[in-house]
Amino acid sequence: MAECIVLNMDLNANCWVVRPGRDYEFFGHFLHGKVAAIGHFDDFITNDGPISEDDFESLMHEYYVDAAKKGYSQQIISANVNQVKKFLFNMNVGDLIFTIGSGVVVAGIITSDAYCSDEVINYNIDDKISKDLDFKIRRDVTWGRSYNRENIPDAVKRSFKANQTVFSAAEHLRSIYHWLNTVFISDGTVYSSSRINQEDDIHHYSVTKYAEVLNKLEALATLVEDKFNENTFDSSISLDDIKKQLSLLASNDLLNLTTQQSFMSPGDYWTGFTGKTRVSVIAFTIAICELLSVTPTFADQQDIEIANQIAVPIKLAVHEIKNDNDMEVVIKKLELAMPMQNKKVIETIKKISDSEFPEVEDSNKGTR
Repeated sequence: MAECIVLNMDLNANCWVVRPGRDYEFFGHFLHGKVAAIGHFDDFITNDGPISEDDFESLMHEYYVDAAKKGYSQQIISANVNQVKKFLFNMNVGDLIFTIGSGVVVAGIITSDAYCSDEVINYNIDDKISKDLDFKIRRDVTWGRSYNRENIPDAVKRSFKANQTVFSAAEHLRSIYHWLNTVFISDGTVYSSSRINQEDDIHHYSVTKYAEVLNKLEALATLVEDKFNENTFDSSISLDDIKKQLSLLASNDLLNLTTQQSFMSPGDYWTGFTGKTRVSVIAFTIAICELLSVTPTFADQQDIEIANQIAVPIKLAVHEIKNDNDMEVVIKKLELAMPMQNKKVIETIKKISDSEFPEVEDSNKGTR
């Protein structure tokens, strides 16, 4: 089975795009040098190291005077200054960042504060000598794998349409997390992604069957939650129990699974499930992963403890659901799978999170 790290993500976090010069000129330099860099104030920077707000004010004044002499419009001058300001003071260590090449996009994580350096970065391919990167304002970045822009979900492509050198993509962060994380938890909701890889016309029956099974996974998760909270949780959950629970939820308008779909061939199927307690969130996460033959690895210690208590009967119940709904046939026809995580990005997020918020022993974690 493939593995998937399940992180707790902040949907209000920052997310940035930094273009690598004109016509992607320094795309390879960014990746090779493990940096993102801008060159707007280069003519006025004389020292290496960090830039304070006082330094910025001085550099900004010099830039304004020089740019005005060169005939730049006030709009262009202000836009460039604002981009430098964002790069220096709005970005943070741990923020998600993208850079764009010719036909490809690469995600990364910012791993340093902004600094100045006059050390050039060389990057040559197949003995072809390219221009050195000498942009002075930089941040260190751990870059992950690259993605062909043609294969990026439409909801994510919108993130990269702005023309500035530095801009925020935080408006599309949930879609971006769906794409990179595959499965993640935020504010009591578990978000999951599945990919329909079938290139032929997608049959309505198969998609409908998949949707029905997802509703049954929701019923299973809420049933596990109820039994867990009532101290009646045991090692078996029958199909009849799940169907009765689904009927009860539907009749009382309590189903809350949401979907976002793009049925181009191939297409994406994104879900969000909100539980009353953490137990149902973890239960649904285990269930959707088991359905698509993925092993979830929870990053949070409390989530791990909950999962250890409920995983076995959930997996058994999911197999019953799959058999009862011919899901092996549906999965095969749709070529349905959970997309591959961007492991380097996810592992870097986890590493930074662990260093900022180390695990603390708690004698009352709320689990049995």
